[in-house]
Amino acid sequence: MIDIPAIPTSKSSYSGLLLWYSLILSLGGGIVLVNYFSGQSNISKGYIIPKEFSIRTEDLDGDGKKETVATYNGRKCLFMEDENGNPVTRGYRIVTEFEKGKTTSKLEILAECK
Repeated sequence: MIDIPAIPTSKSSYSGLLLWYSLILSLGGGIVLVNYFSGQSNISKGYIIPKEFSIRTEDLDGDGKKETVATYNGRKCLFMEDENGNPVTRGYRIVTEFEKGKTTSKLEILAECK
C-alpha cells in the first residue's frame, strides 16, 4: 500500500507535485492523475503544460506485462529509467509478425520519442 500525502492547498505547489503523484499512482496500480488543473498560470517557458500531460500503464505488445506510457500533446512515449536510474522518454513501435497462421506482437524501443 502506498501512502500519498494530502494535495497541497497553494496553487504554486501543485505543478511541482503533479508529476510525483502521477508517477506514484501509475506505478502503484495503473491509476492516473490527469487534467487536474483547470487553468494554466505562470508556467515557465520550456516546461510542459500539466493538463496536457498524463501517465498510464498499458500492455502495448500483449505479453501480459504493462509498460508505462507518458502522453503529452497527443504524442505517446515510453516513460522508462536509463542505466543510471534516471527517468527518460523513449519512442516505440509495435511490430506485428504473421507466421504459420499465428500473429505475434513485439515492442520495439526507439532512441527518441517523436
